[in-house]
Amino acid sequence: MRKQLVLAIDDESETLELIQEVLGGSYDVWAFQNPRKGLAKAISTPPDLLLLDIDMPGLNGFQICEKFRAAHPRRPTPVIFLTSDMEASSMQRALKAGANDYLIKPFRIADLLGRIRFRLGQVELALVLCLGNLTLDPSWQTDDPPDSRRLSNSADFSTEPGKSRAARGTSEFPSRRNSLS
Repeated sequence: MRKQLVLAIDDESETLELIQEVLGGSYDVWAFQNPRKGLAKAISTPPDLLLLDIDMPGLNGFQICEKFRAAHPRRPTPVIFLTSDMEASSMQRALKAGANDYLIKPFRIADLLGRIRFRLGQVELALVLCLGNLTLDPSWQTDDPPDSRRLSNSADFSTEPGKSRAARGTSEFPSRRNSLS
């Protein structure tokens, strides 16, 4: 089974080294100190998860996130910002650019690992649910129109044999006391 690919873009070499050290055993990690090269690689070979700093020379994390999302609009790649920027407006801007999460430096390793696992798990679950919706239940493969199937499978809580609540002109259920006696 292949390891999931995490692509990190940060102009601080210490952060990239830490990310490689911490994630390297569980994930394939590509680290880029140059934002333009990192973006080009992310677009040409989309990762399973993208880690971005905000303040970088030449191209900031917001721009990278927007360009990545524009290049792959249907790809559910999680984007997590790792930044020392604590401003609420920056967090809002990151989310608006397409980020899924935001961690403030210095961050705890456990928080980073937890968020990565959570975000990748969300993507995996969404894919399973999507594929599950494509699988047809053979009992529903019939020539009957959908409305007749729905009606024939609906429950009728009628208390009078042969009559539904609608036919009796009531939507009330029998009281608990009467149904137990």
